[in-house]
Amino acid sequence: MAVNEKEYRRMAEDLEYNLDLFKAEEILGEKPLKWVARMVFKSHGIAEAFKIDEKKLNEFLSNTEGTYAPENPYHNNVHAADVTWNLHYLLCTSGLNMTMTKLELFACIFSAIIHDCDHPGYNNNFLVATSHPLALAHNDRSPLENHHCSTGFSLALQSDLFSGMTKEEYKKFRNLVIFFVLGTDFGRNGEILQTIQQIENVHWPTNSPEDRKLIILLCLKCADIGHVSKTFDLHREWTGRITEEFFNQGDAELKNELAVSPGMDRKSVKVAESQTFFIGQIVLPMIRLFVSIFPSCECRLQQAEQNLKFWKNGGITKSCE
Repeated sequence: MAVNEKEYRRMAEDLEYNLDLFKAEEILGEKPLKWVARMVFKSHGIAEAFKIDEKKLNEFLSNTEGTYAPENPYHNNVHAADVTWNLHYLLCTSGLNMTMTKLELFACIFSAIIHDCDHPGYNNNFLVATSHPLALAHNDRSPLENHHCSTGFSLALQSDLFSGMTKEEYKKFRNLVIFFVLGTDFGRNGEILQTIQQIENVHWPTNSPEDRKLIILLCLKCADIGHVSKTFDLHREWTGRITEEFFNQGDAELKNELAVSPGMDRKSVKVAESQTFFIGQIVLPMIRLFVSIFPSCECRLQQAEQNLKFWKNGGITKSCE
């Protein structure tokens, strides 16, 4: 069903999780990441809290969005916009936004905006295996995430985005963003989840700075794979895109005489099977942990479970309303 500009903006105002950001530019005439980020900044009072000039913010957002390669089927500006929107939804629905400091809010929103900027369309393993300049620059340790973080900060500093911060605020902010963006490395997923699960009596709010960082990171990580808990049509679109990006890497691995990574051989991969494993073994444990702390987000878990049933059984399930 076609949606006009007024209806689309109303959906955003109503915090519609299943906002189709593939259509944002066509409907609004605005770039999706810039539009979402400006809306999220305004909703949380970030610009006012840190005296961010509108011109500087627009410059930073435009420059950052420009680093997201449109030729990437998945890791592009629409993904960045979607993750930023998912984060906004989870912050508001969980109530996290009411108990986080403004600095924490700014840090996690900024992290969502930059978390995949200048992504080359290949994963860390490929960069390391091919001695890619990013792997060499970051000594094979989360080269993508280190690059995203470094690039994001460079762009923000070029736009003088942090001029309203004190030195102490900037130091804390930078430490948080580095922690959050490096934590989006899925190679560290098991380690991070285990650390959160080991928190004694995990709950929110907590006065422990380390526990606060971990729980906010969990929120960001759920936002990063947020398409899994959207309506099946949107989830299927994102699945097709990440699958094609994986196949492109598999093709590049063959070209470089490397073994094709699991899930990346276009001749043998069965998408339903790979999604069943990905959602069941990687995504659902993360969402379940988040919902155990923030039960108000239960609907997202229900939708993810319904999407998993589709891949297992081949039958379309209804979305959670």
